[in-house]
Amino acid sequence: MLEPRHLVKLNAANLLNNVDIVCKRRPLAKILAMVKADAYGHGARQIVKTLEQHTHIFGYGVTTVNEAIEIIDCTRKPILIMQGFINEAELAIILRYGLHTVIHSMEQVAIIKQFSTPKYPLIVWLKLETGMHRFGLNLYEAMQAISIFAKSKHIKIKAIMSHYACADEPNAKENLLQTQNYDAAIAQIKAAYPQLSFSTSMDKSSSILTKSNGYDIVRPGLMLYGATSIAGACAKDFGLKPVMQLTAKIIAIKEVKAHDAIGYNATYIAPKDLCIGIVSIGYADGVPKNNTQYTQAVVAGQLVNILGLVSMDALAIDITNLNIKFGDEVTVWGSELNPIEQFAKQAQRSPYDLMTGVGKRIERILVEQALDLNTAVVAFD
Repeated sequence: MLEPRHLVKLNAANLLNNVDIVCKRRPLAKILAMVKADAYGHGARQIVKTLEQHTHIFGYGVTTVNEAIEIIDCTRKPILIMQGFINEAELAIILRYGLHTVIHSMEQVAIIKQFSTPKYPLIVWLKLETGMHRFGLNLYEAMQAISIFAKSKHIKIKAIMSHYACADEPNAKENLLQTQNYDAAIAQIKAAYPQLSFSTSMDKSSSILTKSNGYDIVRPGLMLYGATSIAGACAKDFGLKPVMQLTAKIIAIKEVKAHDAIGYNATYIAPKDLCIGIVSIGYADGVPKNNTQYTQAVVAGQLVNILGLVSMDALAIDITNLNIKFGDEVTVWGSELNPIEQFAKQAQRSPYDLMTGVGKRIERILVEQALDLNTAVVAFD
């Protein structure tokens, strides 16, 4: 087997460490691990197989039916479809495989009403509109849906949930308003349907790290993968450890004279004689094409500058005065010297953008050890 020229190394121990952080922050809550968007670009199957080792994982959240099917043979735990279904065909698959579904619109309620009597139970999570104005039922609609579902012995309301819009800004007034709206709606639902038993769920990664809510189910996403989007914070402030390390090989070394242009559109002019390394990774692999004049990578334990525009399949780094040779490995992000939040800030992106943008042609491999990302590599399907 050929050695890959670029890799995503997934640190299994760090992933489980990050679940432990969730447990410490919310010791009484169940954990619905968010593995949508191919587990934020990490590879959903590998991530689910690893998370199955942790006893506190209650289930998994995905966006679509297709994402659920991709991991369905990796777990027997609940899989929740965060956007629910859009037609009877998707609803039929949900029923057949015992998937959980979010209900966020009355159109979905109508599809359920039109559907023939199901042979299998349907487990729903009602989503409330509390201020984000994206997905969710208003309180009147939620009451309608509950009234309809309560008449069917085949439908179980597992949870009533919502979603913070500004959780990465802990002091934003919208957070308090949404919490108040959610709590008030839950109180009214319980008063109207005292016999109804359901769980509550509101918290995502940022609110898990900054709030002390007592809701029943938390839905960590970004923090599981060792990053945070909280303004002014970094993952290590909370004990989180990076799961993804994006690496690539140096495939050419060139001497460049002062005033020579490097890369497309000649956006970078060498201020002096330089030695540059050409790295086998580019914007097709998820490295931002623009805004790279302030980005850095790591080679031989040193931070180095990325020079010029990133090409589709390559980028240039400054290796002047470093003992670097053809084939050496470069870490684009995910090392202690260059965490993904730092690279994202330099590139004027977010950690979400970078993780989910890593290209499919880059192989994901699982690393067992927590400390040494260059040993004990095990590949998963």
